Amino acid sequence: MSRSLLNWLARYWSYMDDVSKIIDCEVKHITTDSRDIKPHTVFIAQRGYQQHGSHFVRHAIDNGAMAVLMDSKDRAELAKTWSQMPASVMAMHELHDFIEQIICDFYPQVDDIVKVGVTGTNGKTTVTQLVAQLASALQVKSAVIGTLGAGIMAEHGQLTK
Repeated sequence: MSRSLLNWLARYWSYMDDVSKIIDCEVKHITTDSRDIKPHTVFIAQRGYQQHGSHFVRHAIDNGAMAVLMDSKDRAELAKTWSQMPASVMAMHELHDFIEQIICDFYPQVDDIVKVGVTGTNGKTTVTQLVAQLASALQVKSAVIGTLGAGIMAEHGQLTK
């Protein structure tokens, strides 16, 4: 899959800073992991649980990211440490509010996936395993991501890595 950067992000322009500096290019991949940069990749620098993606912007650019999308506040902080911020580092107001839709716009097949989150103090692993096994019994493809790892539920009711 390949998309024009400008066409892909056009619906978000009103939330972005200075879109006049954005140069159109072909996007084939988006990632939030700077180690996963391939040709034609856009790196999305967002807050994580332990690290902030803005710490990896330079690494992503050095590894060939064609563009970086990050929150406006984070870009302003990052700009203080760079003598000249590349135009390919794009800023969006409240990026976290749009991240799911941005990904679904680029990868439309993701929008068709039913996603279930399980929260609480106890029993999350058990619940996710039971839901995945139930889906498998109903011949619905399912996968689990959790503390025991990630995998796809096989037809025999076991997770495959």
